[in-house]
Amino acid sequence: MTDATIQDAEKPKTRRSMRDRISEELAERAMKAYEKHKIVSRTDTSIVLRKRAPDGKWSWEYQVEIVAGQLGFLMLTGDADTVVFARQNGTLRQRLSWIAPETSRSFGYLREKASIGLDDGTKLALSFEPALLDDLLDDLLDGLDPEGERDAKRIEEIKEVFESPPGVESDLYDFYDRLSDAGVDICDIGDALHMVSTRVFYAWAACRRAGQLLDALDEG
Repeated sequence: MTDATIQDAEKPKTRRSMRDRISEELAERAMKAYEKHKIVSRTDTSIVLRKRAPDGKWSWEYQVEIVAGQLGFLMLTGDADTVVFARQNGTLRQRLSWIAPETSRSFGYLREKASIGLDDGTKLALSFEPALLDDLLDDLLDGLDPEGERDAKRIEEIKEVFESPPGVESDLYDFYDRLSDAGVDICDIGDALHMVSTRVFYAWAACRRAGQLLDALDEG
């Protein structure tokens, strides 16, 4: 083994989670959906964005109205699914920055605010994502010693559960029951198999675009 190989072996292993990959892909897709949108109307508390169709007419695709309500809500309605973020006072521009600051992204925070605003207990703010199964398996096996008799048996039982993974949300109940039988504390799993929903990503992107357009007007 060379010195370089030894050094590589001593470095802590890191992996880019599937959650991060999916989040980045959804964010890019959502931003692209709104990148050509323009302001078609605005008031002190609301703004409507639309884009031009190839024939030059205004398109209905992803048209959106964003409203800063008097009770601290930021509401988005239109061609995409409705989202309500709660709760933040301030001007429309200030609330757009609250949801979509240019310097950072925190989709977990958006999930929290959308869950409160939609009053759905995360049912609309989260969605089941089977692609996260491999990450969950890695997390469950992390720290278990395959050479130890007790851990080796538990590893085998957990892997056996994952051989019949859930395909849709309704499959999770049986999946979690089988994991529990394999010695996994289901409370520790939390939202490991759920992503911030697509509707929240698109609402974030719309707020981001609206903020950019308002800033361009101010600068002009």
